[in-house]
Amino acid sequence: MPNPDPTLTFGILVLVLIVLQILISKAISTLFLQTTVLLFFIFHFLILVSLFYTPSEYYASIKVSKIFFNLIAFIAPIILFRRNKDFDFFITFTKSVGVIVIVYLCYQYFLNELSIYKVREDDIGLYPEYMSVSYFLGTLIIVYILSFNRLFKIIPLILLALFLMLQLAAKGPILFLVISILLVNRKLIITWIKINTFKSFFYFSFCLVILFIGYFTGMYEQLTNRLLFVDGVENDQSSIQRVFFALGAFNIFINFPFLGGGIGSFGILHLGSDVRASAHNIILEVLSELGIVGFSLLILFFVFLNNYRKSSNNTNEIKNKLIINTLLLYNIFQSMVASYLEDSRILYFFIGLSLSYYHLSIKSIITKY
Repeated sequence: MPNPDPTLTFGILVLVLIVLQILISKAISTLFLQTTVLLFFIFHFLILVSLFYTPSEYYASIKVSKIFFNLIAFIAPIILFRRNKDFDFFITFTKSVGVIVIVYLCYQYFLNELSIYKVREDDIGLYPEYMSVSYFLGTLIIVYILSFNRLFKIIPLILLALFLMLQLAAKGPILFLVISILLVNRKLIITWIKINTFKSFFYFSFCLVILFIGYFTGMYEQLTNRLLFVDGVENDQSSIQRVFFALGAFNIFINFPFLGGGIGSFGILHLGSDVRASAHNIILEVLSELGIVGFSLLILFFVFLNNYRKSSNNTNEIKNKLIINTLLLYNIFQSMVASYLEDSRILYFFIGLSLSYYHLSIKSIITKY
């Protein structure tokens, strides 16, 4: 059992205060919402229990501390987003921050002062920095594209954001951005196209313009070079290393199938060192560290969460749900491939946002009738 961690203690205290506030204000009133939140808490309780049997004495406590801040990120939206105006403010605020960030990044890019824009095969050490920027830009592009109001005024910002992502050669964010928009929320997208046939024609035309800009500026060559990392052998982005990590996680699961090796145990059980390490896949990470019990809880959680993905006849609700659901799935896809369980605060924020928005919609329907 690791020594008491001050950050973990503070996180638990804040979590208790949030839970008390929820119970007092009765913020969670629907059965499905209660069940979903309960599953989420049980999953994190299992993480705490695993501290008693994990072989990691150092990294486990750090990981649990970060995971408990995920809890706060999950609960906060359920408390804070209580009105439709709150969601409109969130989207407006995100777009406003995005304008500032994009202008600043372009300024540094054209001054040639931003090192993360020089990513080549010999710059693999810059991976976390450029990945963070491209991840943020991908989130902004989703908000811009799916905020259909005043679409033509934000097209230049979409082009700039995608321009910077292509320059970063961010293969993961670009891929999952496209998957999230086209594959997820397809019913909502079809509904919006039927309502806005004329605008949808110009929307898809601008998408083609973006693709042609990338082609004529030669940015796909940079992206192709980044994709070739999968053939390497000396970095953890290569297919060989990823398979090595995946097999390691699976072997740990085979040896500890019921409760896993314990939180933070992947590094010490697979690499022989008590350091931050992951299979680069949240499902494999959960299976190896929390076993079939933790994996089942996580799957049940997302099954219940999926019950909130409903369509609507209200145009404003379609817009908000489309943005929130796409951001949610975009973060899940990203976390599946490249993230760590304790770094999923953005993911859990959008999960909380999705739950709170559905709760708000149900509440408004009940109020009407």
